[in-house]
Amino acid sequence: MNTFIYTPAARIPFLARKLARTLHGKIIQQDKYPKSPWLLGGDTIVNYGGGTPPVWENFARNNPVCVINHWDAVRRSANKISSFKALDEASVNTLAWTTVKEEAAEFYDRTVVRALVASTCSKGISIVDGPDLPDAPLYTRYFKKKYEFRVHVFDGKVIDYTQKKMLSEESRKAKGIEPVPYIRSYGNGWIFSRKSIAYFKEVDELAIRAAAALGLDFAGIDILCNTNKDGTFKNAVVCETNAAPGMQKSTFVAYKKAFQQRIGAY
Repeated sequence: MNTFIYTPAARIPFLARKLARTLHGKIIQQDKYPKSPWLLGGDTIVNYGGGTPPVWENFARNNPVCVINHWDAVRRSANKISSFKALDEASVNTLAWTTVKEEAAEFYDRTVVRALVASTCSKGISIVDGPDLPDAPLYTRYFKKKYEFRVHVFDGKVIDYTQKKMLSEESRKAKGIEPVPYIRSYGNGWIFSRKSIAYFKEVDELAIRAAAALGLDFAGIDILCNTNKDGTFKNAVVCETNAAPGMQKSTFVAYKKAFQQRIGAY
């Protein structure tokens, strides 16, 4: 049987190509029918971040083709409003959010204003103190946290677990980074690390429930977490879901193993 890596037509990400090579598969795009071999019953489509239904959707729907991360689930995950709605409906702890400015003004003294509802790397985000807020499609209450994790889930199991940490002052200076308060992004000097990280089983469980609520077979789930004074788990919320997660080094190895076990591509 054949394996295809589905990706939006506008671009073919490096990781999609790498997955295709690793899984001995072929790239298949949104607006192009694939060259021979065509989809057959029993074939597998690995969707890396494609939230747009492909032109060949009806064929995939009417034939026994396995889609890992269906485009409907990816589209739901990519839009923060639909993502938060799905998480709320499944009783998965997430950021307090609203699309109504007057409701957001009633948050605590700090609000995250989101000018974009389908963005990554903290694009379109601004932090506002007080009730005087600009117009925006989405607002979330600022969640004061001790830890931030990215938990990679595949088929209902955690396959990788990292903690976001700030680069050293020396590294930030070398990169010309001047940190902006409250925003933990790569461009702001934060990276995901596996060294000397905290671990809480409750964070794992929350990530698994989040992926299931969104209908994702695999995802990188970003979780904010706090602890009690004695270091035990206190609370956590999902802040973002990634259906096209970064897969570098150890993370890619974990995904490679998971995909191979799922589709038998060795």
